[in-house]
This record gives sequence, structure tokens and C-alpha cells, in this order.
Amino acid sequence: MLPDVYVQKITRGFWAFLILFANTAGAQISPGPLARAHNQLEGLTKCLSCHEVGQKTSNAKCLQCHTAIAERLQAKRGYHAGITIPNSSGVADKSKFCATCHPEHHGVEFALIRWEKGETNFDHRQTGYILAGKHALASCRDCHQQKNIQEKFANAANVSLAKTFLGLSQKCSTCHADEHRGQLGTTCERCHDFTGWTPAAKFTHDRVQFVLTGKHKNVACAKCHPEKPAREKMGNEPVAAFVQYTGMPFANCTPCHQDPHRGSFGNACTKCHATEGWRNIRGGAFNHDLTAFPLRGRHRNVACEKCHAGGDFKRKVAHQSCRDCHVDAHAGQFARRLDKGRCESCHNVEGFVPTQFTLAAHQKLSFVLLGAHQAVPCGNCHTRQTAGPLAGKLLFVFPNQRCAACHADAHAGQFAERMQKGGCEICHKNESWRENQFDHNTARFKLVGAHQKVACGKCHPHESTAPARAAMNPIKTANAAAEFIRYRPLALRCNDCHQDAHRGQFGKKEQVRCEKCHQSTLWSELLFVHNRDSAFKLDGAHEKVPCEKCHFLLQLKDQTYVTIYKPLKPECAACHR
Repeated sequence: MLPDVYVQKITRGFWAFLILFANTAGAQISPGPLARAHNQLEGLTKCLSCHEVGQKTSNAKCLQCHTAIAERLQAKRGYHAGITIPNSSGVADKSKFCATCHPEHHGVEFALIRWEKGETNFDHRQTGYILAGKHALASCRDCHQQKNIQEKFANAANVSLAKTFLGLSQKCSTCHADEHRGQLGTTCERCHDFTGWTPAAKFTHDRVQFVLTGKHKNVACAKCHPEKPAREKMGNEPVAAFVQYTGMPFANCTPCHQDPHRGSFGNACTKCHATEGWRNIRGGAFNHDLTAFPLRGRHRNVACEKCHAGGDFKRKVAHQSCRDCHVDAHAGQFARRLDKGRCESCHNVEGFVPTQFTLAAHQKLSFVLLGAHQAVPCGNCHTRQTAGPLAGKLLFVFPNQRCAACHADAHAGQFAERMQKGGCEICHKNESWRENQFDHNTARFKLVGAHQKVACGKCHPHESTAPARAAMNPIKTANAAAEFIRYRPLALRCNDCHQDAHRGQFGKKEQVRCEKCHQSTLWSELLFVHNRDSAFKLDGAHEKVPCEKCHFLLQLKDQTYVTIYKPLKPECAACHR
């Protein structure tokens, strides 16, 4: 590339050539058409309107037309005031020429602005107004539009209000309507920030005449500040609905609160009440102990109007019985008691729960709590009813006090007959269901010998409840367990539980009687007598022959072994050569 000094010399010669021979050239020589805004300067003879002879475009000539920019430069305000203008010698950073950002000869439709990084990436801080919060998300023309321009450009006829970026004020009211209709002035930033109008992040009620204390702090703004409806001013100028923030009466409580006392105590509410709550009566303001019904326990926190309906404090209030004010939560279940179900028997003024009814008192009832029942939470038995005359009430009077009334039949009806005769107590104890008092020798299958040491689950397996359980136990199945233990009916033959070690040598399963040879103490302790129970009598030398000499092991197809007892040939040749 050529040095700048040579470029400048060549440029001067080029423009001198154009000027000297413009009229004789017979044709227009130009880098390209001018933008529509400069179309009145189109033509070779008008080049010097913007260019100096032998120079690039002249900032001075630009400012002769663009007076709005010139005025801002003179006043040292606005974005352009931060740009250094080249001196008369032309020695300056080339980026400071007007044409750097506003180049020409790029066509009729060119907008005359060259955005270095694109319009949307323009660094707005250079204008002196930082875009923060939601302003940073707005597009340029959301703010830079004709309706928001309040400045008058009397001396700048070439300023297009529809396209210019000039003339905006930094005041909020430039773009935003005053939602408060002049009630709070124009300094919006005292209460709002740029993250959003609502909530007003900087506003604090402590700065106004009515400071919020107590429960007033939790009241929604709209409760005190109503919305004024839309109306018309003089001259039919419409006024949209707005929220009233000023001119609110607050000399006493009555502008916002109804007087529940109907004037009985005047309108100086603060004599007795505080903003922490109406129920918080100031000490010494009113002493209820001087009445026939001193307030104790939770009665102290009851709102006055709960008892003094309509704020009438002169009318006498019945208070001899709890039921004068409270509904019987038990729906008359205790009406047959000697005290006719008086609440004081179980409750006190500190609260309905926990009840004052003790375990010792329960032991005097028809259902005495024994064993594990003493550790059961009251609510497990005294449940809230969902239907019937006691719907929604806790059940305290039980028509049926048998185990099945509360407990699901864990045996799925296997002992229904026994249950009808004596109930669960036949086998179980109140201390724990697992501690049972069942005597297995009272069953059809008595436990003798090695059977006494066998775990119960070995013979009594777990089974799925399935639909069959519901059929066996129609009394209570809703909260039944997922499984139950099979107790009956159970098969009682030996080979129902034990595998046939002889692999059918002594007949079919239903024919075999293991007890003929074995006893339950130990399988190896045999009852079998060879000369009594076998067709082959042992006598002579045969009496001393070991059993396995004749009853040999045979390997089966499944690779297991079995001792052969029958059939065996009785002939001598079967064993002897």
C-alpha cells in the first residue's frame, strides 16, 4: 500500500482533474449514486458542495447543512461532542471525519450510517446514557421514534423526525406515560429502577407521612390505594384509570376499617388496639377480668366479635356451658355419661388438644387398655368417620370391641370358627401378636420328636392374599397385609413335606407310610424289623452282613444315588457266585 502522503497527493490531483475537465468530459464521473437524502447534490458540478479541492469530504461543509449537529458540538453535548474534529490542516485520526460513520456514494437506498459492529451492537455508553435493565433489551426504535422527540429543530430543516436519533431527553417521561398522573412528581428513579416498574424496588413507605407498622406491613397496596376509574377532563381529554397514592385520609382508623363497636367506644381505636393486631389489646385498656367471664387460655386470643356479635357489648352473652359457644364435636356420643358429656371432663381452656383424658381414666372404661394397646396412639382407634351420622367426627363409642373391629384378619379366615367362639385371644396376647399362646398339640398334627425344633415357616408358608382371601375374610380386608401364612388346610402326610428318599420303591406317594419304618425323632432311628417287616428273613450268617452289602447304591440318570431296597431277588445266586 502507498504511504498516506502519496495518497493525499494523488487524491488532490484527481479532484483537480475532475474539476478542470468536468464540463468537457461529456459524462458524469462518480464513485456511485448519492443517498436519497442528498439527491439534490447529485451531479459532477456539485462535488464541491461537500468536498474540498484535492481533499476528502469536509467536516465544515457537512456542518453547514447539518446545523443540529453543529449546535451540539458548539454546546459540547451529545454523542458527537465526544468525537474530535480534524483541524484545518487535516491532520487527525481518519476515524474522526464525518464520512467515516456517514459515507456516501453507496446507493440511493443507503441509510447514511455505517455501524462499525452493527446497529444492535452499538455501545450506547458513548451517548452519555447507559442502557441498563430492561432498557438493554429494547430495540433502538422502541425509544428513538418521532412521538418521543420533544426537542424542536427550528434551524435544522434536514432533520427527519422519523429517522433521527437526536432529540431524546433522559427523563422517564420522554418515553413513558406518567402512571401516577402527577401525584408523585416526575423523578421516577426515586422509587423505580430499570429492572421493571413493578415492584418499585427503591420505594419505602417509611419516607411517607403514614409509616406502616404491625400488620399494616403485610397489607396489599391495593387494599388502601384504590384504582380510580377512567374519566374525561375538561375539553374531553381522556384520562385512563390510575391508582390513587396521595390525598388518602389517615387521621384515624375509620377511613379503612369498619367500627365493630358501632360507636360504643368512640373512634379513637388506638386507645385499646395496636397495629400488631386487633386482638392485641393494649395493657390496661380493657380488663375482661372485671366481667362475669374472665378470659383464660385460648379465650384471650378470640376476636371480640366472635362472642359479641355485631359489636354489641351491651348484650349479655351466655357462658355457663362450653356449648353456649362451641358445637359438640363428638355429636352426642358422651350424652349417656354421668356428667352428660361436659367438655371440662376432658378439655381445658388451653386448647382442645391435647386432651386431659388420661390412661388411668381409660382403664375405668369397658375397654381396658392392656399390653401393646397402651402404646397405640389414640387416633389409630378413634378415627374420623367418613359416612353416617358421625361423618366428619371422631369415633369414641364402639358398637363392637372385638379384635376384628380394628384389626384385619391376618389369617384370611382360616380360623373363622375359632374366632366366633373365643376371638384372637385364644392364640395371641395383648403384649404382642408375635408372642402367642397357641399349643400345637391341640391341633390335628402334634409336634413330636424333631418336629418340635422345626421353624414354623418351614411348614406354614407365606401365600398371596389374592381374591380368595377377601372371600375367606369378608369382615375386614381393606387394610389387610399383602400376604398371609397358611395354617389350614395343610397336608399331613410325611411325603407332603419330605422328599421320598427311596424314589418310589415302596409305592406311590399316596400309598407310602413312612412311619412304618421311621420315627419323627430321627430318620436313622428305624422302627423297621427285617424278620418282621420283610419277606426275606435274616438268619444264620446273614444276621451279621452289613445292610449295604445287599442294599447297594445305584446311580440314576440325574446323577444322584439311591439305595436299592426293592425289588431284590431272594435267590442265593443273586448275591453269591
